Amino acid sequence: MKSEPLGGPSYHWTIAAADNAYLIGLLLLTFFHFWLSAYLPPAEDELYYWAWSQHLQGSYFDHPPMVAILIAISTKIFGNTLFGIRFFSTVAALFILWAIRKIADRPSMLIYLWFTPMFLVGAILMTPDTPFLVFWTCYLIWLILINGPLSEWSGDPVARVYHKSPVGYAMWAVGGIALGLGFLSKYTMALAAPCSLIVLWSQYRRGAWIRGYLFHLLFAFIVTLPVLIFNIEHHFASFHFQWNNAMEGSGGFALYRLWQFLGGQIVLIGALPFLMLPWVLIHRQELSEDRRMHICFYFFVLPLLFFLFQSLRTKLEANWALACYLAFFPMAQWLLDRSSFKTFGQALVFASFSIPIVFSLLLLVHLVSPLKMVTPRKDRVSRMKAQYLLSQTIGSDLKKATDTPVFAPTYQWTSYLRFQKVPAEQIYPGSRMSQFTLAPKNACTLPVILLLSESPDGGSAKDTLKCFNKKETVKTYPLIVRTETVETYYLLRYSR
Repeated sequence: MKSEPLGGPSYHWTIAAADNAYLIGLLLLTFFHFWLSAYLPPAEDELYYWAWSQHLQGSYFDHPPMVAILIAISTKIFGNTLFGIRFFSTVAALFILWAIRKIADRPSMLIYLWFTPMFLVGAILMTPDTPFLVFWTCYLIWLILINGPLSEWSGDPVARVYHKSPVGYAMWAVGGIALGLGFLSKYTMALAAPCSLIVLWSQYRRGAWIRGYLFHLLFAFIVTLPVLIFNIEHHFASFHFQWNNAMEGSGGFALYRLWQFLGGQIVLIGALPFLMLPWVLIHRQELSEDRRMHICFYFFVLPLLFFLFQSLRTKLEANWALACYLAFFPMAQWLLDRSSFKTFGQALVFASFSIPIVFSLLLLVHLVSPLKMVTPRKDRVSRMKAQYLLSQTIGSDLKKATDTPVFAPTYQWTSYLRFQKVPAEQIYPGSRMSQFTLAPKNACTLPVILLLSESPDGGSAKDTLKCFNKKETVKTYPLIVRTETVETYYLLRYSR
């Protein structure tokens, strides 16, 4: 009996049923995220972004302002709680997974994504990646939408005579807004502009889109003006900081850094993007026949190759390449559906997702009952919980010393203390630059201060505080992770 071709009636009925199941699953995953967001201890940087939200401005030292704006909105509604801070991260994960499904032919492979660390746990954390991935997805969808009329116009000689461009300026403005809001979320959004330029350049006559494309760049520039103004006011400190992080090499090319990057990506999202990269490159011509996949090709391949190259030059954080995969998985599903080796393809998908799914399950078990094979000193999750509990204890003690200025050794501990309603300042010099050090309070101008330090001698701040001639230890605070003291903090009082 001859099998029905892809796209037949029963195929569409099956896809409709799968879509309903996918939507129900997404809603259940969202409820799980809402519950876990109130339970999972805060990452240090989450409270740093919360601190930004208490003083909204055009941009910040480390990142643009969108994460702070979203936290400010959600905490106005739900209060200064972990759930309030993370509300939009859960909503963003729901939107992204729904949008990827709308681009893909069918949802079968995408269900595996739910159980990867990126979406099962990582999507709960409120970071600049949250709005960035949302607006990257919006920009990707916008480009797919305008490619419809561009494609029809290019294939119709009559339309080309009567209409100089098939896409109106209003639609180009929408794309510019999405691009600009993405840049207000994270500087990595700058990679989207050359990707879209290559997509349009490779498919259509320049007269059909060039004016609109420049108009959309103008709109994006207008939207991102707050970031530019902030950088001008602060001597481009934010741009320099991120450029040094992302672009400067450290001792030439090193293959081990590439393996470290790949290892982090495999744990986070699986090995499929890297295993299928040659397959994707070989089938570029076939992918270009579908405008969705043509766009996905460039939005996956170009950023990924950039990050792979950069990983040879410098150590990259695991989250930097996340945007690449939003375009990859619909394209991978499209290729596997049309492959003659379906059994092999299914086995490849299962094997590729096995590592991140097993890691996710172990992580969930570890949240409930810490695994003994992870030592307390290497247990980052338990350490986050211990630091948060310790910050509550220290905060409670410091509230009693309201007349004495309090300094912390890092931007993370400054954020912890501010979340506990202690108006702490970051000691500087003697610590890494941050938003708190753009206009640092000079401790030496004060008659007496309290310093939270990792060392009884003041640690990295001891040279900064030589202006004081008296130092005494007020209290010590052990950081206890699973009954083991892994570090001790000292509350020091400096006076003259």
